[in-house]
Amino acid sequence: MRSHVASLIHAALRRLPAARNVYAQRDALAAVVGQRDDALHGLRERVRALQAEVEATRAAPPPPAEDPLARFAQWVRDGAFAQVSGHLLTLRNDGLLGAAGSQLAFPFDGNMFPATVLNGGWQAEELDFLSAHVDPSQTYGLLDIGANIGLFSRQAARRLPNLGRVVCVEADPGNFAALNFNLAHLPPPLRALHNIALADRAGELTWYRDANNIGNYSLNADAMRGQAHHAVTIGAVDARDFLSGDLGFAPSQRLIWKSDTQGFDELIISRAPDPLWDRVDLAVVELWRIAKPAFDRDAFQRRIGAFANMTIGTHRRVTPQEVMAYLDGDDYAHDDLYLWR
Repeated sequence: MRSHVASLIHAALRRLPAARNVYAQRDALAAVVGQRDDALHGLRERVRALQAEVEATRAAPPPPAEDPLARFAQWVRDGAFAQVSGHLLTLRNDGLLGAAGSQLAFPFDGNMFPATVLNGGWQAEELDFLSAHVDPSQTYGLLDIGANIGLFSRQAARRLPNLGRVVCVEADPGNFAALNFNLAHLPPPLRALHNIALADRAGELTWYRDANNIGNYSLNADAMRGQAHHAVTIGAVDARDFLSGDLGFAPSQRLIWKSDTQGFDELIISRAPDPLWDRVDLAVVELWRIAKPAFDRDAFQRRIGAFANMTIGTHRRVTPQEVMAYLDGDDYAHDDLYLWR
């Protein structure tokens, strides 16, 4: 009732000439206030939207940082004067391959590189075998044939304080360059590195290189079975001549033999001279069931039979005859032969 009476009064007053100007000013002021109310409401909505964006940004993961390695590799590709084939790794923590801060040269491939990076080392079970069977009172020399980029020798030198000399044989020029870098911290009296292939004769021979595995380079064509690969020519020497020479081992040193030559291990061992082989106390030999070059089976069996203990893998004890039977297979399977006196 009151609001109705107030409306009637305002309507009557608006008709009075003296009040028209006042009501016009009031209406204009009300319009301005309304506009400002609308603007303030819009500002509040914008503030709420900005607050929501801030909260969403806080909750979202940060954008990925630019990968400088990818950028550098792109520069090399665009420059077209070189190719990226490997990288220099700096170790973050102490481990099998060295102390934190030390560096490792490693060609990129689809086998050894990812396995080593993921495991923090290479072939740890073979190092465990050495640690379990070396005589801590004895000084040893290591003969690493098919040394690749030096991972095994580097780890052995770090693991065995009584290792007095390391002799590495690696045929591939690219792998040998990385081997040189990876063993450069060992003083020259401790290391000797040979960039040569060991075979049944000296000369220029065909060298097969697996496109995806830097550990599968070989004089043996069947090692490339089913694998993309290419072939180059490299120099080889007669294994008997090389192993009969002066390898720099001290007369008092017993020897550790490590060979991994993608199908040539039996041939090389069969040609090893007896005075050298008789000094070997521990051996790790790759066995691969593929087509192989002809070798003296009697000499090979006699040499492995000189050891009182042998296993295929770390636990399966075998006889020399069982080793020979294993080698007669052709299913591309492989395992390591462990020998100790």
